[in-house]
Amino acid sequence: MSELANSYTGLLPGLPASDREALRANIAANGVRIPIVKDQDGNTIDGHHREAIAAELGLDCPVEVRTYGSELARMADALALNLARRNLTSEQRAEVRKRQIEVYMELRKSGLTQAQAAAMVGSSKSTGADWEANVSNSGSGKANKPPDRR
Repeated sequence: MSELANSYTGLLPGLPASDREALRANIAANGVRIPIVKDQDGNTIDGHHREAIAAELGLDCPVEVRTYGSELARMADALALNLARRNLTSEQRAEVRKRQIEVYMELRKSGLTQAQAAAMVGSSKSTGADWEANVSNSGSGKANKPPDRR
């Protein structure tokens, strides 16, 4: 398995100090309204900042526990959950997109369909197909392209 499976915590850039302070003020005033997502082993998949701020403030934090079958599934969920709501610069978004494509391709190599892999990383099937076409057109050859399982 690739080095992708070793960590999902560094998939997204850190939260800028000003955004963290705004989040802290919001949590202090309203509490944590969006549950932290943890895996079946208690590892935080989504909500690291909310969890840390709630702990600093001594507040309870709602938790949703999800069961994942693999590290790739954890990474895909972390990407999908965060890309939908994080404010990222265009450079940060491009960097995260690279990770999203890598995770998508690993999911495809593991046997998932385009639709399944795309849904897991928070994208559409047609975007996944475009990513695969770009891999095969990039000169890297078909060795990196997952098999067609239609």
